[in-house]
Amino acid sequence: IAGNQGGGLALWGVQGVTTITDTRFINNGSDHRGAGVHLADSASASFTGATFEGNSAEIGGGLMCSHTQGQGYFTIEATDFSGNAPEDTACDGCGTDGPWCN
Repeated sequence: IAGNQGGGLALWGVQGVTTITDTRFINNGSDHRGAGVHLADSASASFTGATFEGNSAEIGGGLMCSHTQGQGYFTIEATDFSGNAPEDTACDGCGTDGPWCN
Protein backbone atom coordinates (compact mmCIF):
# COMPACT_ATOMS: atom_id res chain seq x y z
CA ILE A 1 0.00 0.00 0.00
CA ALA A 2 1.36 3.38 -0.99
CA GLY A 3 1.31 6.02 1.68
CA ASN A 4 -0.54 8.60 -0.36
CA GLN A 5 -0.75 8.09 -4.14
CA GLY A 6 0.08 5.63 -6.90
CA GLY A 7 0.24 2.20 -5.26
CA GLY A 8 1.14 0.31 -8.45
CA LEU A 9 2.70 3.14 -10.46
CA ALA A 10 2.99 6.91 -10.01
CA LEU A 11 3.94 9.12 -12.95
CA TRP A 12 4.60 12.73 -11.96
CA GLY A 13 5.73 15.39 -14.42
CA VAL A 14 6.96 12.86 -16.98
CA GLN A 15 7.32 14.46 -20.42
CA GLY A 16 5.88 12.70 -23.48
CA VAL A 17 3.52 9.74 -23.37
CA THR A 18 4.43 6.66 -21.33
CA THR A 19 3.27 3.51 -23.17
CA ILE A 20 2.09 0.67 -20.95
CA THR A 21 1.30 -2.63 -22.68
CA ASP A 22 0.14 -5.99 -21.30
CA THR A 23 0.69 -4.95 -17.69
CA ARG A 24 -1.33 -6.01 -14.65
CA PHE A 25 -2.13 -3.69 -11.73
CA ILE A 26 -3.68 -6.03 -9.18
CA ASN A 27 -4.50 -5.57 -5.47
CA ASN A 28 -2.61 -2.31 -5.03
CA GLY A 29 -3.64 0.17 -2.36
CA SER A 30 -3.27 3.87 -1.71
CA ASP A 31 -4.39 5.98 1.22
CA HIS A 32 -5.54 8.74 -1.14
CA ARG A 33 -5.43 8.58 -4.97
CA GLY A 34 -4.78 6.12 -7.77
CA ALA A 35 -4.10 2.75 -6.19
CA GLY A 36 -3.34 1.09 -9.53
CA VAL A 37 -1.85 4.11 -11.36
CA HIS A 38 -1.74 7.82 -10.58
CA LEU A 39 -0.86 10.34 -13.32
CA ALA A 40 -0.10 13.91 -12.22
CA ASP A 41 1.75 17.10 -13.15
CA SER A 42 1.41 16.82 -16.96
CA ALA A 43 2.10 13.07 -17.08
CA SER A 44 0.38 11.19 -19.92
CA ALA A 45 0.01 7.48 -20.57
CA SER A 46 -1.37 5.06 -23.13
CA PHE A 47 -2.67 1.71 -21.82
CA THR A 48 -3.13 -1.28 -24.15
CA GLY A 49 -3.95 -4.77 -22.93
CA ALA A 50 -3.64 -3.77 -19.28
CA THR A 51 -5.59 -5.17 -16.33
CA PHE A 52 -6.72 -3.12 -13.33
CA GLU A 53 -8.20 -5.45 -10.73
CA GLY A 54 -8.91 -5.22 -7.00
CA ASN A 55 -7.17 -1.88 -6.44
CA SER A 56 -8.42 0.33 -3.62
CA ALA A 57 -7.98 4.04 -2.82
CA GLU A 58 -10.00 6.95 -1.49
CA ILE A 59 -10.37 8.28 -5.09
CA GLY A 60 -9.64 6.52 -8.41
CA GLY A 61 -9.09 2.95 -7.25
CA GLY A 62 -7.88 1.69 -10.62
CA LEU A 63 -6.55 4.78 -12.43
CA MET A 64 -6.40 8.42 -11.34
CA CYS A 65 -5.41 11.42 -13.43
CA SER A 66 -5.08 14.71 -11.53
CA HIS A 67 -3.41 18.11 -11.36
CA THR A 68 -2.24 18.02 -14.97
CA GLN A 69 -3.51 21.52 -15.77
CA GLY A 70 -5.25 19.99 -18.77
CA GLN A 71 -1.96 18.86 -20.30
CA GLY A 72 -1.77 15.29 -19.05
CA TYR A 73 -4.13 12.62 -20.36
CA PHE A 74 -4.54 8.91 -20.83
CA THR A 75 -5.87 6.61 -23.54
CA ILE A 76 -7.19 3.10 -23.02
CA GLU A 77 -7.49 0.20 -25.51
CA ALA A 78 -8.34 -3.45 -24.84
CA THR A 79 -7.91 -2.90 -21.10
CA ASP A 80 -9.94 -4.61 -18.37
CA PHE A 81 -11.19 -2.99 -15.16
CA SER A 82 -12.83 -4.99 -12.37
CA GLY A 83 -13.32 -4.76 -8.63
CA ASN A 84 -11.55 -1.43 -8.13
CA ALA A 85 -12.85 0.73 -5.28
CA PRO A 86 -14.43 3.18 -5.11
CA GLU A 87 -14.35 3.42 -8.93
CA ASP A 88 -12.27 2.19 -11.86
CA THR A 89 -11.11 5.64 -13.03
CA ALA A 90 -11.31 9.23 -11.86
CA CYS A 91 -10.14 12.58 -13.23
CA ASP A 92 -9.51 15.90 -11.53
CA GLY A 93 -7.95 18.59 -13.74
CA CYS A 94 -7.00 16.06 -16.40
CA GLY A 95 -7.02 16.61 -20.17
CA THR A 96 -8.91 13.34 -20.76
CA ASP A 97 -12.64 13.56 -21.50
CA GLY A 98 -15.21 10.85 -21.99
CA PRO A 99 -16.43 7.75 -20.23
CA TRP A 100 -13.16 7.07 -18.43
CA CYS A 101 -13.49 10.17 -16.25
CA ASN A 102 -16.07 9.56 -13.53
